[in-house]
Amino acid sequence: MIDWFSDIILPFLFLAFGVLATHLYYKKSQREKSPNYVLDSLNIFNQELGIIDGLSFSYKDKTVKNLTQSKFIIWNEGKETVKRDDIAKKNPADN
Repeated sequence: MIDWFSDIILPFLFLAFGVLATHLYYKKSQREKSPNYVLDSLNIFNQELGIIDGLSFSYKDKTVKNLTQSKFIIWNEGKETVKRDDIAKKNPADN
């Protein structure tokens, strides 16, 4: 007579646990570089909006019509260190 629990269900549970544990261990041990970035821009001045009459900005005797502050933040979210050799010296599409 087949004992369903000890002959079928229990080995299947051990198999499922083993596969899950193997997958989790594999994902945890992965070492990859995962560069991420955030770009945040704030428009400080736009002459076309004309919010304040008579206000203008100039740089080297040229009128600035739009002034924007941008913050570019880049970081590595992976476990592998990004080395200097991993960063392209210039855009390969520019060749």
